Amino acid sequence: MIPKGASRHAGDDDSPLSALAVAAPGLGALLRHVRLFSSDGPVEVAGIRIRPSMPESTGEVGYDDPAVYRRTSAVVYSVAALLSLILRRVVVTDGTGVEREIVGFAFRDQAAWRERTPYDPNELLQYVAGPCRIACEFCYLKGNPPALRRIHTMISDREFAYRLALFNHGQRIFPKSVLSTDEQTTSPRLLPALRAVRAVTDAPVFIETNGVSLTRNLLERLALEKPVFVNVSVNTMDRRLRWDLMHDRRPGRVRQALELLRETGIPYSTSIVPWHDIPLDDVEETTRLAASLGAGHIRVRLPGYTSHFAPEQLFDLDTLWPAVIERLARIRPEVGCPILVEPGKYEQLYAFDRWELPVVLGVVPGSPAFEAGVRRGDYLTAVNGIPMFWRSDGFGALVRLMVNRKDLRMRLLRNGQRLECGIRFTERDAYPYMAADHRSPYGIFMCDDIDRDAMNRLKSLLADAKARTPVLVTSRLMERSARDLLRMFDVERGFPTLRLAVIPNRYFGGNIFMGDLLVTDDVIGFIRAEASRGERPDLVILPSSAFNEHGRDLVGVSYRRIEHMTGVRAVLLSTRMITQ
Repeated sequence: MIPKGASRHAGDDDSPLSALAVAAPGLGALLRHVRLFSSDGPVEVAGIRIRPSMPESTGEVGYDDPAVYRRTSAVVYSVAALLSLILRRVVVTDGTGVEREIVGFAFRDQAAWRERTPYDPNELLQYVAGPCRIACEFCYLKGNPPALRRIHTMISDREFAYRLALFNHGQRIFPKSVLSTDEQTTSPRLLPALRAVRAVTDAPVFIETNGVSLTRNLLERLALEKPVFVNVSVNTMDRRLRWDLMHDRRPGRVRQALELLRETGIPYSTSIVPWHDIPLDDVEETTRLAASLGAGHIRVRLPGYTSHFAPEQLFDLDTLWPAVIERLARIRPEVGCPILVEPGKYEQLYAFDRWELPVVLGVVPGSPAFEAGVRRGDYLTAVNGIPMFWRSDGFGALVRLMVNRKDLRMRLLRNGQRLECGIRFTERDAYPYMAADHRSPYGIFMCDDIDRDAMNRLKSLLADAKARTPVLVTSRLMERSARDLLRMFDVERGFPTLRLAVIPNRYFGGNIFMGDLLVTDDVIGFIRAEASRGERPDLVILPSSAFNEHGRDLVGVSYRRIEHMTGVRAVLLSTRMITQ
């Protein structure tokens, strides 16, 4: 079924009507899987036509229970991401010839929309989160482009029970978007939902919060549902700064929250965004105070902004980021817990001579690794007799051994001296030091990197493609690792025409330079610019970490659009997302 006036190809027009035209061939297939509703009840579709313009109301078409979330997978995933837009853009005619205004839709057969998934109670608990009670001036969501903006949503008790039953059988329907500032701790439904989750799994639960809603009563009850881990987004403990920059009307609560976490025995970490309006002296003071109040580790998330947040430059990244790193390096010897910089890769390139080796970025005090003598700055050279030559080797080996609950023997290099140490796994150590979040196996924090197997996959891909002018896409952050791996595995020698291209994040703009935030249109713009210089590639290889399992970017656009818009073949190279 194709709307009247809609063509099968959109050409170069990126307007909503053009997007609708691209989706139109799949609309008939989609409507076979959903039931539509007008204000008068169910509608059996006999025909549709495109509106000449958007209706005055810009709200999304409502969803029946259980809720459906945008840009998620399904049998007809190719148009599900645009479903709400389509239903606002079309007028539906029923079997009697009457045009109906569509206000909602639901599944005909819910089983057709399910997918297999590893059990993750943290995803499930996000569905009952409440609204954030502060409004940070530097909240990253304020810089999101319009297509990524989200509103607070909370599912019904009926839907939660349905999703819980699915999760208990390793299935899910439409996961909620992670681009949200929802706060689990502000919701009265958190504890009942957590108790329901605990009836089916004892998997670790991780709660992100700004801390202002953490009361003694809540924390004492959370402590009964362990293993529970909490990360408190502190940013600053200065009352004036919290009032001015975070609009926190009870600025003393966050320190009380950290004290209560320590008293109730819930392991926790803190995070700090050293925004350019926060003095480095305050960053240092907040870091010291969090460590003194029992934080297991402290994450310092280097600030950035998009052009949608600020069209003009707010600060110079290449000045502020090194200044933050140097200040943290100065206080680390005096602070008892690990201080981790995100993105960790930036600090490694900036601060370590042997940046390519598996280096320990921090060790949780009291953890098995700490008791065994592992310390920050140690280079991991072998694990259980297997040599480690690359960051991903060390990080991956530790994670695999922890997941399989194995003992660990390590060879380390510290200040030119070789050391050996061992860790015996015991159930006593499993909580809080061996959490299944894989960020700190055995209490060790390391920086992940491109896995070496990706280079073998790249060789196979290039051999099969037989391209004359292939291009491998990377980012400013990952460029050095990518070049070294290409050299280490002789990829450049085997395929001498392969180019490594650093593509800017034009969709987000500002000072964003992460490869995992690239979108399809960024790549299309790069290819067109190359063509204008007479350097048009015939194959573009994209790291899969910028796309979901269905090959769609953050805004729901398939990477296959690249070939449709430019004529250049695009393929995905399987790589994992690097979050450390």
